[in-house]
Amino acid sequence: MSRRTDVASDRGERISYAERLRRRAAAEPTRTALLLVDSDGSETPVSLAELAGATERAAHALRRAGVDGNSVVMVELPTSVAHFAATLGAWRLGACVVPLSPALPEPEWRQIVDVARGWRPTVVVTERTVEAVRRVDPLDLEAPADGEPLADVVPVPGKAICSGGSTGRPKIIVDPNPWQAVVGDFGTISPTGVGVDEVQLVTGRLYHNTAFMLAHRGLFNGHLLVVMQKFDAVLATDLIERHGVTFMGCVPTVLQRIAKLPGVFDRDFSSLRALYYTGGAAPDWMRETWARLVPPECQFDMYGAAEGVGQCVLRGDEWPAHRGTVGRPYDTAIRILDEQQRELPRGTAGDIYLRRLDLDQPPFFYIGSPPPRQTPDGYTSVGDIGFLDDDGYLHLLDRRVDMIVSGGANVYCAEVEQALTGHPDVLDAAVIGLPDDEWGHRVHAIVELRPGGPQLPVEELSRYVRQRLAAYKAPKTYEYVPALARDESGQLRRSLMVAERSGSATQVKSTEHV
Repeated sequence: MSRRTDVASDRGERISYAERLRRRAAAEPTRTALLLVDSDGSETPVSLAELAGATERAAHALRRAGVDGNSVVMVELPTSVAHFAATLGAWRLGACVVPLSPALPEPEWRQIVDVARGWRPTVVVTERTVEAVRRVDPLDLEAPADGEPLADVVPVPGKAICSGGSTGRPKIIVDPNPWQAVVGDFGTISPTGVGVDEVQLVTGRLYHNTAFMLAHRGLFNGHLLVVMQKFDAVLATDLIERHGVTFMGCVPTVLQRIAKLPGVFDRDFSSLRALYYTGGAAPDWMRETWARLVPPECQFDMYGAAEGVGQCVLRGDEWPAHRGTVGRPYDTAIRILDEQQRELPRGTAGDIYLRRLDLDQPPFFYIGSPPPRQTPDGYTSVGDIGFLDDDGYLHLLDRRVDMIVSGGANVYCAEVEQALTGHPDVLDAAVIGLPDDEWGHRVHAIVELRPGGPQLPVEELSRYVRQRLAAYKAPKTYEYVPALARDESGQLRRSLMVAERSGSATQVKSTEHV
């Protein structure tokens, strides 16, 4: 698994992702591109030549299905060679790729496919049997290519991401940029110092924006991708040690699970030289643990959105002096506005509005949903609430749709979850608002205890939380569950948890503690 300097002839040239793979495979055919790791720990290496061949076959199969530069290709496959091949094959033809979760229930699946079909001719690469939809079976991707290799077409746009948001309304977020890059240009993750020829651990499923982008950007830049088909904290730690992983990007849940492992301080994370997390609030206890595992200057908390309207970056060694923040703007301007879009003073919470300083970037757009709130001069809100402190650091409080109004007071779920997961016997926690005759909504905690740990009385956990939060923020009811409702990439499924519990007073009554 050689990691030599990458194809020198590509330096400085803007080329497509599919063409980049073809050139790399021609130069170093036997070099390992992917290391697919099954849930049992078994590993399957895939060479550049094997991946390029699978991509060429997939491109021919998709062309036979009618895919061209005006198509949408929805890739609904588990993490596999086929997923990479279908994606890169679609890009070879100039199509826009939309990764799609194989776990979507049929009604939600139908909704999001119909949204795509209303925009462009759509083909779905899927194992499920469906009618009235142009479908490509994964087995079709393995059929021999027809004749000569296909010419490269730069997709415009090349990528879009599905989102139900927190409202459950399906939409597609389209990145309008031409799908090509320059070797060594890592765009929004450049502050981490990530470079070419890294060993990258991919912990998330490929339908999730972060995992999808990091994997393909890494492949473009010569990374050896160690790709987990299903995340497990022990296995992830083993892989970091075994393969000398140098770069890792993930959601905070991944780092929380690793931080809670017994004997974690006896494990070797010394190979990691760039670590970043995004997609949720990072609790203080997690940051403190990881500061002992990896040098803080190598760690980055990055706040942004799939819409790409801007971001903030916090380096680990900044955090002790700026606790509670997600960093300062990076190539981004920020405003905190009220509901009438009036600017609020420093320290006052309101809606976060972002605008990229690179105004030449074409703006994202939604399919299937009205555009988000914007100001006349181009600042965009994606629904997050926070405030700026006197030093210009952003404090992220919550999603507006996740905020609980209980007894007339605003309660931010992320703040309560941080207090809960700080208890050594709590592995994971989610906070939701449930209808309540007295409070309007009551704060309800759903808690997953550490495996093998002691039974934790609700009264003890409640005392622990009330020592750290104002009384009105503390949960009024608690519930212990074997595992939280998270999607395969670690995101909490709050709307599902609320729906399951609304009107289920019997279920929570036995665990109530006010």
